[in-house]
Amino acid sequence: MAGTGARVEIEGLSVGYGSSLIIDGLDLDIGAGSFVALLGASGCGKTTLLKALSGLLPAANGRIHIGGTDVTHAPPERRPSTMVFQSYALWPHMSVAANIGYGLKLRRQSKPAIDARVDEILALLGLQGYGDRRPTALSGGQRQRVALGRAIAIDPPLLLLDEPLSNLDASVRQTMRSEIRALQERLGLTTVLVTHDQEEAMIMADRILVMDRGRILRDGTPEDVWRRPMSAFVARFLGADNGIAADFADVDGGTELTLIDGSRVVLPGRPAFEGPGEVRFRSAAVGFGGAGNGGDGLRLSGRVVSALYPGGRHRYVVDTAVGSFTVEESRRASVGEAVVLAVPADELHLFPADSAEGLAQHLPGGGHLRVSRPVTDCLA
Repeated sequence: MAGTGARVEIEGLSVGYGSSLIIDGLDLDIGAGSFVALLGASGCGKTTLLKALSGLLPAANGRIHIGGTDVTHAPPERRPSTMVFQSYALWPHMSVAANIGYGLKLRRQSKPAIDARVDEILALLGLQGYGDRRPTALSGGQRQRVALGRAIAIDPPLLLLDEPLSNLDASVRQTMRSEIRALQERLGLTTVLVTHDQEEAMIMADRILVMDRGRILRDGTPEDVWRRPMSAFVARFLGADNGIAADFADVDGGTELTLIDGSRVVLPGRPAFEGPGEVRFRSAAVGFGGAGNGGDGLRLSGRVVSALYPGGRHRYVVDTAVGSFTVEESRRASVGEAVVLAVPADELHLFPADSAEGLAQHLPGGGHLRVSRPVTDCLA
C-alpha cells in the first residue's frame, strides 16, 4: 500500500492573523517523500506555516505548490494533504472504523471499498478488533493511532502533523515516534511535523528546520544541525545552554580566545574572526578533567555549588571565574568540591557577537543584549 509523496514548493509566502504577519516572504522546497520537522519555541511561526500548508490559514502573499499544483487559495478539502491534530479531533459518537473511513466517505467511495480500506488500516496500525469501539474506550496511544489512520486512509501526498504526541505519556510517546517514522518510510509520504521537542525532531525527521519569529534560521539533517548550529540562537535552542563571552583573535593556525577573566585559550585549526563573540557548549559535553587551562579544548577551574541526580548521570552547577555552568557527569561530586571542567575543542561552538540574539542571556550576571538579526554563516 505504498503511496507517493508530493514535492512542496513555497515561494515568497506571507501569512498571519489580521494585519499582523507571522511569516513574511518565506521560501521553502520540500522534496517528495521526505520527513521534515519544524522545530522552535511557541510563537516562532511553525504552526502558522503548517496551517498555511493545510489551507486553514489563508496566504496574504506568495505561492504554495503541492505536487506541482498551485493550492495557494484552495480550501483544505481541495488540497492533496491531511492533518493530524494535537487533540486528535476524533468523532466521539463514531466507532473507530467510522472515524478512519470518514474521509473516504466524504470522497463518496463505495461501502465495500471503505470497509476494505479501513480493515487494511486497522491491520497496519495494530488495531485489529478495535473497529467497533468508540474513541473514548481507547488509550491515548490507541486514539493517536486512530487519528493517524484517518489521515493516511485517503493516501495523502502530504501528511501534516501538529504536535501529535504532546498529550501522550513518555513511554507511549517514544513508541509512537518510532511507529510514525516507520509508517512514513513504508508509505513514502511527504511529512511535515511541528514540534517544540528537540529529541522528537531528531528521532523522527530526516530534515530539521529551526524557526524563530517566522524565519528559518537553520536547515539541515539532524546530525548536521546538531553539530553545526550556525547561530547562537540555534545553538541555545539545541541544548548549548552554557555560554562564555570572549574576544576572538586570529593567530597562526587557529583562534585565540580571551575570556572575561583575562585567561587565554588557543583552538588550533579553527577558522578565526576578529572581535567580541561567545563560546557555547552543551552540559553533556563537559567532563571533570585535570588542572590547568590549555590542551585540546577549554579547561576551567571551579567549585560545585549545586548537585542533583535526575538518573543516569549527575547534574551539577559549577562556579568558575568566567561564570556558572551546567555539567552532566557520571562521577559523583559534592557541593563545595573543587573541580576542573574540560570541554573538547570540537564541542565548542564559536559565534561573532552580532550573531547572538541576546549575547548575554544565560551568561554570568544574567544581563540581556538584543541584536536585531541573526546570521547563519558564522562559525560553529
